[in-house]
Amino acid sequence: MGASGWELVLTNRQVYERASSDEENLFIGIAIDIVWKAKKPPGWTRRENRGRPKKRGRGRPEEFHWRAAAVVLILMNYLGLEYRDTASHLNARPELLSHLDLKRAPKKSNVHRAHQRISESWLRELNDKVTSQFKKGVDRQRNT
Repeated sequence: MGASGWELVLTNRQVYERASSDEENLFIGIAIDIVWKAKKPPGWTRRENRGRPKKRGRGRPEEFHWRAAAVVLILMNYLGLEYRDTASHLNARPELLSHLDLKRAPKKSNVHRAHQRISESWLRELNDKVTSQFKKGVDRQRNT
């Protein structure tokens, strides 16, 4: 007894999603390797400059490290997502959070703030490196 058309569509979609997930994992692995070797972006300080320093202390501890922020922004660019969609995507992929050493998924405002703090030229330079390595990796996988 053959499968109906609907069952074939579900099967094809599952195959596509699995291949897409594998491709995304490859991209993230390359991005992590490159970003973890990179120097700190110019302008990223331990605490944002928000006017006159307070007497009580340095404010909240930083939860979203610049390396994780850079990988998230590169992934956001690769997938063509907006801030809210990026936050939802990270929330749906807990294994990605463990790769980035994050306890919880950043909110859209955290992603937006990180994008404001990291310079566009520095991010573009890293993105070019990640993309060129990713293309080499995909070509290598297709040839095997």
